[in-house]
Amino acid sequence: MSVTQAFNDAISDLGLIDIPLLDRLFTWSNHRATPTLARLDRVFYNNSMSLIFPNSSLTSLPKPTSDHTPILLTVSTSIPKPNLFRFENGWLKDRDFLPSILPAWHGHLHGNAAGAMAGALKAVRSASKAWARSKHAPPSLHQNCKFVIYLFDVLEETRVLSAGEQLLRLECQEKLAASLRERAAYWKQRGKRRAIREGDSNTQFFHAHASQRLRRNQIRALEVDGAMVTSHEAKTAALTAHLRNLLGEEHAAAWAFSLDSLYAAAATVNGEPLVARFTKAEARVVVRAMNRNNSPGPDGFGPSFYLAAWDTVASSVMELAHAFHWGEAELERLNRAFMVMIPKHCAATKAGDFRPICL
Repeated sequence: MSVTQAFNDAISDLGLIDIPLLDRLFTWSNHRATPTLARLDRVFYNNSMSLIFPNSSLTSLPKPTSDHTPILLTVSTSIPKPNLFRFENGWLKDRDFLPSILPAWHGHLHGNAAGAMAGALKAVRSASKAWARSKHAPPSLHQNCKFVIYLFDVLEETRVLSAGEQLLRLECQEKLAASLRERAAYWKQRGKRRAIREGDSNTQFFHAHASQRLRRNQIRALEVDGAMVTSHEAKTAALTAHLRNLLGEEHAAAWAFSLDSLYAAAATVNGEPLVARFTKAEARVVVRAMNRNNSPGPDGFGPSFYLAAWDTVASSVMELAHAFHWGEAELERLNRAFMVMIPKHCAATKAGDFRPICL
């Protein structure tokens, strides 16, 4: 067995993960006319460190004299949360969630179909935020529940528990189980590993995978006119200018062919099913076929919300579908999008090194 193979096997056996280097592809050069480049300098960590320091990152420094590029490890313990609203699948694990927020849906169903839909979603979004703030569990919930359960389990070995003690232990067990299910759904939604089921045993895996995706996709610095910028405003300005240059200007569409002649041979085909109105049964089948962990839209609501609250939201969804079918839907009320920049390769430093996708 070669030394390289033995080293790789040791890394695999220990379950170590290579922290991605965000701004370089190689860390060593022989500085010849046709240089040999290699990635020799790395930082490894295990799953426990990933859970304790989820927002750690690895960047490079200038190398004025050495053949090796210095690398800088930044250790951070918190994952920054965006200001944008995102519907959390874990909320659905609480039996009080839907009864608390769905009354807000019916209070804003007025105006045209698109406006009513947007208003209802906005009201439910506000109600969801308020519910989440009021139901936020303290950080010590798990430890406290485990301690109470352990205490009564020990006492039960020496005496009979009273009815109140048994009830308290049962409530702690139910609260702990519900909290673990909510945590598993939370990290499952961010981990994007659809082939693995939710569960307490998988929560740490989803957490580690979500943290790794965050490190890989972070834009910590951008090169603009030969200079590196790190402030949020400067990076936003550079990426916005790059996207506007890519999109160009809007021009009127010009048809270079006749649709009548193109479809003349299909004049005898019955096209009524293609232009028939949407039915509630069709919409329900589509909603049930969607993956509940898919990314949410610009309004923050993903398929999981519509799956759980279909009986309440179905009428509004169908009104919007019918308005769209008749050509009367004011789609500008809903037709918004977020641009997300995904690095094309490991050493993305310029605006052109990122691929925009539309959410």
